[in-house]
Amino acid sequence: MTTQDFLNQLSNQDQTRPLEFVLTNNQTVPAAYHVTEIKTAVIHSMDCGGKANHWHETILQLWVPANDASDTTTAMSIQKFLGIYERVGASVPIQPDAIMRVEYGAEQQAAISYVITGVQQHKNSTQVILELPAVACKAHDRQVGAVPVLGQATGCCDTSEAAVVDNELAMVNGCC
Repeated sequence: MTTQDFLNQLSNQDQTRPLEFVLTNNQTVPAAYHVTEIKTAVIHSMDCGGKANHWHETILQLWVPANDASDTTTAMSIQKFLGIYERVGASVPIQPDAIMRVEYGAEQQAAISYVITGVQQHKNSTQVILELPAVACKAHDRQVGAVPVLGQATGCCDTSEAAVVDNELAMVNGCC
């Protein structure tokens, strides 16, 4: 989902609704979360087919302080979140077509850069649906900047079929 798609979906919701983030295992990020950072990244890469790629990402980082985890029962409102985003956007150049990710890790757990797969109304809140990212073969899929989701990835790479010709990987059977 692009940053602009994400913002449009939030803007179309009742701004007073709590904004919840739902992880792959249907657990919700605790309501006491803080938006600790909104950052941008430009990715420059070369895939196994020898093609250079680049794309932009917007990363929303969430953090739950240990001492606040059980004190807060209602997540921040969409209005508060959009206010934070607007303050960041006034100082940081954010590309509207950038892929939007959410970085989160519970206490004593590594942070993961989740893929946003949807925004939906749920009872009295608006939920951002997060999925685990997966690895894919761009040479096979040729979807530069696409963010595969765990369980939906395709791949074709077999290093035994790769060939180096003039310092570049050559495609064998449409793949590296």
